[in-house]
Amino acid sequence: MEDLMSAKKPKVSVLVQTYNRPHYVCEAIDSVLAQTFKDYEIIVIDGSESDETRKVLNKYGDRIRYVHHDNLDMAATRNLGVRQAAGELIAILEDDDLFMPQKLEKQVALLDNDHSLAFVVSDTYAIDADGVVLRKIIVSKKNTRGFDGLIQRNFIQIASILLRKKHLEEAGLFDENLKIADDWDMWLRLAKKYRFLYHEEPLSKRRIHAQNSSHRYDDMLQAGLTTIRKKEITRGMTLMKKRICLSEVYYVYANKYFEDGQYLKSGILFFKSVVACPIIGKFHWPKDSKKMKFSLIYRILRPYLLMSVSLIKLAFQSKGANKGNH
Repeated sequence: MEDLMSAKKPKVSVLVQTYNRPHYVCEAIDSVLAQTFKDYEIIVIDGSESDETRKVLNKYGDRIRYVHHDNLDMAATRNLGVRQAAGELIAILEDDDLFMPQKLEKQVALLDNDHSLAFVVSDTYAIDADGVVLRKIIVSKKNTRGFDGLIQRNFIQIASILLRKKHLEEAGLFDENLKIADDWDMWLRLAKKYRFLYHEEPLSKRRIHAQNSSHRYDDMLQAGLTTIRKKEITRGMTLMKKRICLSEVYYVYANKYFEDGQYLKSGILFFKSVVACPIIGKFHWPKDSKKMKFSLIYRILRPYLLMSVSLIKLAFQSKGANKGNH
């Protein structure tokens, strides 16, 4: 009887997370139903505030398993789905993203061929709000696709990953203390202990639109700082490496705030970045220096220059505001 019950379990559990996006979630589910690999279950974890999403999902009947929750953060939502999952492998699909038809087939084969792998990931297409492909999302070079490259930046798109459930459970699931970017934290904890494989063929699509959580800079900065300070992640790293990682987090978000016109925050973070590592430009290459491979002086001076520009622009902003008040 036990063997019979285990035989009924799906190979893969696909967790579809949705929140107030009935217009997108059906596209996400349809991309799972279009998979060439068929041994899966679909669990829809819905945190929507109205019944509209539930109503549009009724058409799928028993092809999906529906779970509703009230006001859970992203990590708690994922953990709820993992606990509900019957499959030995876990795929996660946010409601505005899509799977390519052969995603599960190719990634299941990779994991079945190498049981030392905790997870596999792939390249991803960026699409616009209407689903039109914009570009292939560029990841790091081949020699930086391990833990050392991952701690510099999260190059893993969540729709591109397929994981072993047992490793998720052994790692303690997603950190529910993080409001955002809990995925990067999890990939780092797994990559610290286990091997993973990067497959270059794009097997998923990430939708780029105004509601992406990647614009929540304050929350993402705090999550990044919390993650790179975890002992289980930094264990075995030299003090210099730890300071570089801390400096990179400050530097990344200093640039984001600068581009967003928040010059007080950008100035403070550029300062914190160079305090943590005065030559951070040697290790971290922002977009505008990618093509300047031999301009080491520019890269090292760049955070200092932008810190100065931030203060100048802040002064002009304050001056303009004062004039407006008179």
